[in-house]
Amino acid sequence: MKSPSPKVIALREVRHHGPDDWLHYESLSVRVALHAHTIPVHRHESVHQFQLIEEGPCTLRLDGTERPLHAPCVLQLPPGAVHGFVFGPGCHGRQVTIPSDDLRRTFADNPAMLTTLAQTLVLEQPALGDALADCVHVFDELAQEFESRLPARREALLLLSAQLAIWCHRHGSAEGQAVQRDAARDTLLQRFLALVDTHHADRWTIAGYAERLDVSADHLSRVCRALKGMSALELLHERQYLEARRLLAYTDLRIGDVAQALGFEDSGYFSRFFNRCAGQSPAAYRQHHAPGHATGHAPGSASKP
Repeated sequence: MKSPSPKVIALREVRHHGPDDWLHYESLSVRVALHAHTIPVHRHESVHQFQLIEEGPCTLRLDGTERPLHAPCVLQLPPGAVHGFVFGPGCHGRQVTIPSDDLRRTFADNPAMLTTLAQTLVLEQPALGDALADCVHVFDELAQEFESRLPARREALLLLSAQLAIWCHRHGSAEGQAVQRDAARDTLLQRFLALVDTHHADRWTIAGYAERLDVSADHLSRVCRALKGMSALELLHERQYLEARRLLAYTDLRIGDVAQALGFEDSGYFSRFFNRCAGQSPAAYRQHHAPGHATGHAPGSASKP
């Protein structure tokens, strides 16, 4: 199977101080100037990006949809999220880019955190209230530490990065609503979703997921239905469908290779699965969605991916 070839413009990550800069912090004005206010859609495969948009109008392009952002707001963009921006006059803010492996290792024993880290978060006022000040403070601390040459600088940046990730975990979910992680059922759901995010292409059955979670398949599906309104199998299919849309729209992989990358042994079965979810064939979806994203233009008005 050939490797994916993104039809997007890769953004250059500037390193200010040398090879120890595994984390990168900068003002959004750097990107605004570099890309003339429009950052084409792109995806990162191995880093998380956190953005604080402090003032001004901005439009977010995310996985084929567009939404205006109302400053001040905070974004968490995990690996694989296809995103781009159109920054309006007077828009400014800050962003930090962090290797995903470091964050995952930090929270390896916290499945709820790992699940949140896999989500795209868009957190806006007025829902955040006074909590935004704490996030701004973390960004201030990151900026100061990033520019310093103090001993244990890398360790300090890692701690601050973890603090930023925890803030996002406490204040947001994929739709910007409050995250509730306390109940035992919810903990099971988050563990399941974390496994699905990592292993959705590994051909695991729901019984296989349940065995690894030390519950029955029926109990797992009951919890998923109670908390998400979908069965465990439907949640697995939802994750596979999301990745299928990304691979079709943003890579040159052949349909059969997309099927294989998602764990489908038979490309015909994958095509029927995709047609059932999208109401159109994989080839038709690619033809409609790929060209606009390939040039960085806004997606069309047809059904969103």
